[in-house]
Amino acid sequence: MTKKMVKYEKGADDLLYAETLTDLLTNVQRYIDQYGADVELEIDSGHSNLDVILTLEREETDKEYNKRLKDKAREKEQALAKKEIQERKERKELERLMKKYGDKQ
Repeated sequence: MTKKMVKYEKGADDLLYAETLTDLLTNVQRYIDQYGADVELEIDSGHSNLDVILTLEREETDKEYNKRLKDKAREKEQALAKKEIQERKERKELERLMKKYGDKQ
């Protein structure tokens, strides 16, 4: 299994406080240089404040990767255990019905 890309957010409120277009352009260019031109930009106007949020992607860390693998293995084990329990219940029900009605084929 390979590592996957993880989205995360970073505040960029300094874009709000540029006093000139040159300042704004400089700040935007700094973000482009640092994160690339395809970063998503969200301007959130909450109740009384304004936030600028950049949504970035990065490769998951080794710790996140290992946790995801463990979680996936645990989910697989739980699904298998649930299936086995269901099969036991169905087998018991079949035995009960076989006792009650016999093997009438």
